[in-house]
Amino acid sequence: YIGRLEARRSAEVIGAASGMPVLTVGDSEDFINDGGMIRFTEVGHRVRFQINPDAADRVSLRVSSRLLRLADIARPRERAAIR
Repeated sequence: YIGRLEARRSAEVIGAASGMPVLTVGDSEDFINDGGMIRFTEVGHRVRFQINPDAADRVSLRVSSRLLRLADIARPRERAAIR
């Protein structure tokens, strides 16, 4: 779990775990864009979660179809090219 206080390091931590079957969970705004798998969000007074199934697939983790039905599916935004 990578909390908001460690959000600036999330890309580094996710990168270190890449290629290994490690479930990455966080709650920062850019967590999915950094390659994270599950991001907790707050909508109103309820906790929801987003799942990036592509990130889980890349490291051969299977996400339950029941869990996917409860989640908001999220995919990373493409980052603008640096000019």
